[in-house]
Parts: sequence; structure tokens; C-alpha cells
Amino acid sequence: MGPGKLLQQRCTGWVGDNHSRQMLCAGAELIAPDSSPISGSPLTRLVVEANAGPRRAARSGLFWLQHLRRTTRTLAPALVYSFETREALAKQFSMLAPGMPGIGFIRAPFTRAEFEAELAKLEPLTQDQLQYLLRWHCGLQEEWQAKAHELGHALSDWPAQRDRARKIVAEWAVSVRDIAPDQEDELARLEQAMDGGLEDVRRAKDVLDRGLNVRPGLEASEDEPLAAPEARPPRGCEAVLLADDGPDAESLADRLREMRYTVEVAQSLEEARCLLDLWSPGVVLADLNFPTKGDGQALMGEALSVGAVVIGISKACALAGDLPPGVADCCGSYCADVGRMHRIIWRDAVARRDRWQR
Repeated sequence: MGPGKLLQQRCTGWVGDNHSRQMLCAGAELIAPDSSPISGSPLTRLVVEANAGPRRAARSGLFWLQHLRRTTRTLAPALVYSFETREALAKQFSMLAPGMPGIGFIRAPFTRAEFEAELAKLEPLTQDQLQYLLRWHCGLQEEWQAKAHELGHALSDWPAQRDRARKIVAEWAVSVRDIAPDQEDELARLEQAMDGGLEDVRRAKDVLDRGLNVRPGLEASEDEPLAAPEARPPRGCEAVLLADDGPDAESLADRLREMRYTVEVAQSLEEARCLLDLWSPGVVLADLNFPTKGDGQALMGEALSVGAVVIGISKACALAGDLPPGVADCCGSYCADVGRMHRIIWRDAVARRDRWQR
């Protein structure tokens, strides 16, 4: 091995299996996927096993790479390898989507020649590319979404929970000011609104939530539902399962009952599945985080499979890909909008009737 290639290997960080490192790039620095990234590292490129660590399904290597970008602002490119497909990994880690800068991918098993060819293609990030990745592809949307959801729960007991809400906003503000300067004005409006009334706080939260989590040009394409033809529920959609473990679930259920819907509230995934199976509701309003996002998405899929009108609800706006195809969006500022829910139910009911009549 020539001195140039040896130096290049020594400037490579390897997050993953040590045996593979010894076989493919012995001079690389071995890094544990649970270690803390160090600022000022001389490493100029990275090799990351997506499934590094004892729990391969946890994809710890990719979480480490996200954390590295956010904490050190390194411009070093990364080559990711995995037994999983790039498409499967990109569903959770959008930085692996095709065309993303500063990252390559090779699927195991591969030869040494294939590995070296992919490694040679890597190019360092520019500052603009790094800022773009940090803003939209390093896991912050999920964290910001969780903060919006947490704040929404605090607002359910306003003004008693004002101090808790202030604390949530203060924690939220740290990463917003650091990574999303384009939203500093909206953050300031939310901070100012904390001294005012509940509706002012809710409006400011929803604007900031959307600005942080919906990329310009990628807003939801779902059309605003037209006015419902009647105030009553459409035939076959009178029974509503509300799957929501939040404190506002009964209040939302009461408002739907006033519109002549028959509503049952499920506060656990087990209860929701039981009602879906035994009661066969025509409509399912499902909390996206019930209690986890994966659980909420699974319940939505099950409800769709039995022909229910399915509407996703959450105190935080839904990110792209959060709601399964066929699920209507009542997240964020729409989570308590029973008028919108009623219009969606009528829209879907009419669309189904038209399909049956063809």
C-alpha cells in the first residue's frame, strides 16, 4: 500500500463491524455507534454500517451519523453499507434518499473492488449542502414534531400549565435558533404569545410547527374538502371510533356527538383494535402517536383494510410520509376541527357511492 493510500485510510472513520474494517480499510479509525462525536476530528470521510451495534434493527449507525452532522457540522462525506436496501432505510432516514449530497450507499454483500469504487465517488459537503441536510434530513423534524405535540398537551390545561408550556417552548427554541433561522420570527411570536390568551398561543404554535416541518414546495397536496351537503352524518358513516389517549379526546367526541355521530373513544391500541373488529365503525379518527407513530400508522392501515373512512389526528402537523395513503389529514391546527372532519367524511362517502354506481 502506498503512503498516500495509507494516509487516506487513517483519515477515515469506520462505524461498524471491526472484521469488515480489517478486511477492507484496516487503517481506518474504529468508532463505536454509541460514542459521542468529537468536534475538530481530522477525519475526512466516514464509512458507516447502518445496522451497527448489538440491535441491528435499531439502525444505530444512521442515528450516529445524524448526531455527528448536528453536533460537529463536519463536511466529511459518508459511505453507508447495510444488508437492507437503500429504499427501506431512506423511509426512516431521508438523508439516504437518492441524490442526497455527501453520502453514498453500497448493499452487502459486496467485494473489496466494489467497496473501493463507491468510496472513491464520495465528495465533501459544501456549507450550503450541510445546512440543507441539517435543516431537513437529520432527524430534527421528528424532534420538533414531538415538541409541538407536547406543547399541545400542555395547552389542554391552560392557563394552569402555562409554566410547563414556557419550559417546552424554551427547550424547543434552542434547536430552532441553531438550525432553522428562517423560523426565528415565528418563534419570537410564540414566545410573546405565552403572555396572552390560549387561542393566540395555539395559532402561533401551529404556524411555527408548520414552518419547521413542511418544506417549501412539498406542502400536502390534499384538496380542502368542499362543504358537506348535509349537517347529518352520511349513511354508513354514523359510527365513529376515536382512537386517542389524549386529554381532549372526550371533548372532541362530545362535539362530534352534537353533530349526530355515534362515537366510541378508545384510549389504548388494544381497545381500538377490539372496537374496530367487533363494532365495525364507518369512520376511524386515529391519533398518529398511539402511543408511538408506528402503532398509530398500523392502526390506520388496519382501519383502511376494512373499508373505514380514516382520518389522522395529532397536535403536531404530520410530516411527509407520516400518514398512510388514503388517510385524510386533520393534524396540527386541524386536530379539533370537527367541521373539517365532517366535510372529509362526506367527501369520502360521496366518492365511494359514485364508485359503486359506475
